[in-house]
Amino acid sequence: MPRSARELPDAIQWHEGMLLAPQHFQQLGVRGEELIAYHTATSSPFHWGIRHLKVDPVQLVSGIFRVLELEAVLPDGLIVSHVQGDDVPLELDLSEQQGQLMGKPVPIYLAVPVRRLGGRATRGDLPRYQEVPGLPISDEHTGEGEMTIPRLKPRLSLHLTDSLAQKYVGFPIARLMLREEAFTMTNFVPAQLSITRVSAIGEMCQAVATRLREKAMFLAERARTPLGQTDKPMLQQSQTAIHGLVAGLPMFEAILKTDRCHPFPLYLSLCQIVGHMTAVGGALVPPMLPSYDHNDPKAAFSAACDFVIQMLDRVSEAYTAIPFEEADGVFSLKIDPAWCDDDLTIGVRARAEMTEADVIAWMDVALVGSDSVIKPMRERRVLGAPRHRIDREQALDVVPTRGVVLFKIEVNFDDIVPGEKLSILSGDRGRREPPQEIVLYVRNPSGDDR
Repeated sequence: MPRSARELPDAIQWHEGMLLAPQHFQQLGVRGEELIAYHTATSSPFHWGIRHLKVDPVQLVSGIFRVLELEAVLPDGLIVSHVQGDDVPLELDLSEQQGQLMGKPVPIYLAVPVRRLGGRATRGDLPRYQEVPGLPISDEHTGEGEMTIPRLKPRLSLHLTDSLAQKYVGFPIARLMLREEAFTMTNFVPAQLSITRVSAIGEMCQAVATRLREKAMFLAERARTPLGQTDKPMLQQSQTAIHGLVAGLPMFEAILKTDRCHPFPLYLSLCQIVGHMTAVGGALVPPMLPSYDHNDPKAAFSAACDFVIQMLDRVSEAYTAIPFEEADGVFSLKIDPAWCDDDLTIGVRARAEMTEADVIAWMDVALVGSDSVIKPMRERRVLGAPRHRIDREQALDVVPTRGVVLFKIEVNFDDIVPGEKLSILSGDRGRREPPQEIVLYVRNPSGDDR
């Protein structure tokens, strides 16, 4: 990509009778590529990064950094790819650079030589492309006239260095270090074209979104209690905290759930949450976050996520309210094995037309069991895990809201299998109206506030 508009090749003046040469078409192609790269860079400043990368972990241990699969866009707009089996392997021998890797991680750059306008693309000391034979191509209209067209493929290379030389264009794709006489990759995250929920940054953001929603649900439950409704200062405090927790959450979750979002808009959405969380945690003034570095995005995301978690930890909470998912009258929730050390406490919220007695009657005949045992339970006509109603005193720190009836479900491993989904559904074939919502109350680790 040209650093300024002055470096763009001027348009060719086509005229009648001109003698055409290969240079005319070469310059036409170069100008078209450079114009696209220039417009892309000015409208989307962080337009480069990895789309797919796979490194050979076995060869890395022995000192060879070998790229098996690669798809990326370089900072100058050049699209590059590599697969195992290409004529030229994309690898770097680290054995002669062990001293450079001892004690600190060093970036490894993916690079190609910069484009030299007017220079030779495949010849000279630092050619940008390599000539490769193309596949036979026929006329798309007639299907005849098959011919082979030579192609130009970017000459990719890897460089272990703290700073890439100006004669190359590229970006770091990993950080390596020598640990206990073995070459290893750090948890460095390179420039990305998109973030998925299973990526390192995606998992970090998803954890923040989950914590925000859980905390907001807890405060909302507390605000709906009779005590919360009558204690005006506590109600106002809860409403302010809930607003801070959820004000930026819908946008943050919407961007994250696309599974193809660019990291910078996601980071801006996270920064919005940082601002709202300042009031929730009592920090008053938001922190000065580090500048966003597209070549190392994890650093900025980590600082923002750490602050949000720190503010969340200041909101006192003895338990977490986790809602069951409801589909066609069946309430289900995957049960973490850690929750099975004690009986399960659930809250069943009545619909507007239901009474407390209706909720109790529905639970008395409900089927309660894990997915793998629900069908045998139906066949044997049993109700599954024992359950009984409890009051506020028996529920310890769980404060039920209006319209919520608390129940204790006894954990026995015949009916409740840790790691599986627990289902609660009508046992009278739907003759009774199901409740509006079921929530599991999970006590937080230790007796301290989170």
